[in-house]
Amino acid sequence: MDSAIGWLLDVNVDGNAATLWIKTTDGGILRLVDKYQPCIYILPTDESASIKLFHTLSQQPKITRVEWQNRFNDIFDHDGYGIRRLLCVYSESIYYQKTLLKKLEKNPRVAQLFNTDLSYIQQYLFTRLKIEPTSKVKVEYDDTVLRTITKIDEHDCGVQPPLFTILYFEVTTLSSLYSLAQY
Repeated sequence: MDSAIGWLLDVNVDGNAATLWIKTTDGGILRLVDKYQPCIYILPTDESASIKLFHTLSQQPKITRVEWQNRFNDIFDHDGYGIRRLLCVYSESIYYQKTLLKKLEKNPRVAQLFNTDLSYIQQYLFTRLKIEPTSKVKVEYDDTVLRTITKIDEHDCGVQPPLFTILYFEVTTLSSLYSLAQY
């Protein structure tokens, strides 16, 4: 297993994998791949609907896991009463996730869907990776497969900023070449 220290530059999600781009402290670029399974949270209409949804979704071939999770469903509820028992459905790739979402939106047993507005990249960053882009990280990997990633706190160790290059450019619009004076 190899390891490196660098900055997380970019993430791209395709199918059931996330590709991470890391600029290492020695100026190199690492392209690492991590498995990713997106999920949708479902608030069923009632207890009977929740049992039927759980069993139906558990039987689907493109769904890898269905489980119950207690989650907040109201960000304005500060007393903790907004915690509800939701179905969490993991699909094998983002391609099936889109199809599943369309089917669930039409399902009469579904009262509300959660975790559907963010892009897959944002979902991966916030739920799986939990590290912001441009953060300094330590990665361990085999070939191109990410094994572990850990954020390094740059404020404690006096580390210099990443080895980025500066791009200077000038923008000129056509409208600046014409006068708006009326004749």
